[in-house]
Amino acid sequence: MDEGFEGLQKYRSFSAFKKNFQGREIPRELVLLYDFQQDHPNYAQYFLLRGYDLSILRNWSENEAFQKYIIPFARATSFGAIYALWDDGSGKETKDMPVVVLDIENGRDVVAENVLQFLRLLSYDIEPVLDSETVKLSNDRDNYATSNNIEAYTEWLMENFDVEPVEEPFEEIIGPAEDKFADAFWNW
Repeated sequence: MDEGFEGLQKYRSFSAFKKNFQGREIPRELVLLYDFQQDHPNYAQYFLLRGYDLSILRNWSENEAFQKYIIPFARATSFGAIYALWDDGSGKETKDMPVVVLDIENGRDVVAENVLQFLRLLSYDIEPVLDSETVKLSNDRDNYATSNNIEAYTEWLMENFDVEPVEEPFEEIIGPAEDKFADAFWNW
């Protein structure tokens, strides 16, 4: 147990998280979220900002372009899916890149237009699931307990970004992101 915990701590360090970006600017929003997470480690179900050995990207594609333009930054689920930024090659700053979810078993999809929209999506406090066609949310929000400190997270979101929590994740965030980027992402 101790050995496993030490290994996890290594990936949770800021220096490990920073390596994901390979010299590119880390979005300010994620730096602030990292600080928040240090004080509230269990604020969202399964979500965890962390460092990755970038060889993990080979699970999705051996293509070097894929590995170069995908920036993993957080655990998405309890069963191995991760969140990543997608550099679509149009010169966007990292904070403006679309956010994708990658799931070894079920594929990949776009979930937010940019990092700030992604932070807003996290306020829904629910685990994403891919079914090879689209993102689904794995629980009925009315039927399961919310995470610890989710209220602190929504307050933090308002204080730092003047952003309200999301009420309808598909209509407000996931749907518009898919409309804007999904075809380009899949064709890429």
